[in-house]
Amino acid sequence: MPTEFPTAYVRWSYTAARQYASCPRQFFYQRTRSGKGHSTTDADVGSASVSPPGAQIGLVIHDCIERHVDRWRHDERLSLTRVQSLASSRLQEYVSEHGEVLCEVYADDSAEPAELAKSYIRTAHNHLETFYQTIWPQFRDHRYILHEQTIHFETAGEPVTVKPDLCTRTEDGTFVISDWKTRPADPLREPSVQLLGYALCAYEEYEPDLDRILIQLVHTQDGTYDRTVPGTDDIERIRGRIQTDRAAWKTCKQFTDFEPKPAEPKCRSCAWLNQCEAGQEVTDTQD
Repeated sequence: MPTEFPTAYVRWSYTAARQYASCPRQFFYQRTRSGKGHSTTDADVGSASVSPPGAQIGLVIHDCIERHVDRWRHDERLSLTRVQSLASSRLQEYVSEHGEVLCEVYADDSAEPAELAKSYIRTAHNHLETFYQTIWPQFRDHRYILHEQTIHFETAGEPVTVKPDLCTRTEDGTFVISDWKTRPADPLREPSVQLLGYALCAYEEYEPDLDRILIQLVHTQDGTYDRTVPGTDDIERIRGRIQTDRAAWKTCKQFTDFEPKPAEPKCRSCAWLNQCEAGQEVTDTQD
């Protein structure tokens, strides 16, 4: 009996689906190789190994909110000062470790690390203040279900994994899935694959009535929400996406089935650049 290719066993998740759509070759490396790739030159190591400021600030804000929700879950005292202090410490450490690269790559040549730290901390504090003053009061009457918890389930026979930021129920029984976003709101944006994956999880595992499921992007920059009540078409669309992706991962039988999609910025920051000739060609890093 033939052995299936390793990617046949990859559970569908938004991260895996996004990576496969961006570059099937990177998906192959990430999902089948033990150990981690690395950049090919010392010059690349500096910038590629440092998380961009926007991403790092977003991560810190997300982690601070996670701490807040965890304290709320355990009926502990909530404090804006506490999470802002945590954000300051994390971002100061980030700048202390990577100040030279941050000034060279992400800021004006005349910028000083201390100035960058103040700017990053001020941004994080503003987001957290908006969260406490504008966003969180709307959750006070919600009942906690889970947060930052990995959930495994199946749909149409395919294995799926999701990790929602926060799931709650309102007083009227609505199952609410909240996803924290530090980027500005976009009222024209359609529900993302990620959010529809959350909605499918809610429908399959928690709430069979779609009218009682609410998906919301919560924007910490200005306290606005992008809210969607998923319909049958949304559920069928995400199921179709999952089945299509999983079919591709199961039918690929060899390395060459995973075509690379090289692009200079993307490839330069890829952890597997040293193993990918296509990526090395577009970044001029071949020996």
